[in-house]
Amino acid sequence: MIKTIRFIYAVCIITLLVGCQSIVSEDSYFNDSADRQNLESLERSGVDLAQKHNVDFQIAIRDEISGKKVKQMMMDKNFTCSLEKDFEGNQWTCTCSQEMPLELNAIVEIQKMINKEAKKYGGYSDGWGVMVKPAIATKNKEVN
Repeated sequence: MIKTIRFIYAVCIITLLVGCQSIVSEDSYFNDSADRQNLESLERSGVDLAQKHNVDFQIAIRDEISGKKVKQMMMDKNFTCSLEKDFEGNQWTCTCSQEMPLELNAIVEIQKMINKEAKKYGGYSDGWGVMVKPAIATKNKEVN
């Protein structure tokens, strides 16, 4: 049972760290297939997509001044935001969170809006992530 729970959490962590990245540069075509696949993977892992989750949207920004402007713009749109310098290089990341159901169209539309607005400051949508506790793991724990 413990191995099952560890496996489920490992799958979700990999999905969150790698899979939910829908990197969108200024010139790229926006494709929701990665988002769709990740939502399906989360659902298969037992996550209730209809429940509200705290979804983090990452925005890549070229410098701190632009990052502060993007952060304020997103806060004005009722997101909770933080701004941090990336570990390597001179890039910055603005992480903006919103509590919402994990619904494909909403996630895609928010990323499109972020891409459009961040472009004004030399930034772009750099994916999304969500911390979840799969229902399967909870059910397995309750059974044993």
